[in-house]
Amino acid sequence: MSIISDRRQKVVILGAAGRDFHNFNQVYRDNPQYKVLAFTATQIVGIADRRYPPDLAGELYPQGIQTRGNGGENGGYCPHS
Repeated sequence: MSIISDRRQKVVILGAAGRDFHNFNQVYRDNPQYKVLAFTATQIVGIADRRYPPDLAGELYPQGIQTRGNGGENGGYCPHS
């Protein structure tokens, strides 16, 4: 197992009906320089507050990746809400 830096660049991927998951798999999935905090559910109804499964997310994301609704009280994504 490799050591992952706590200084990884944090990323939120905006949804585009599947293109977001494709981009994650191609660029971020196995890249220890980045930490994907969440996907936003912008075009697929009913996927907010679910998780991208750990078996698809890869070794760097053993808990999977959360999918958040677009908006909220502060008008945007907040990783602590």
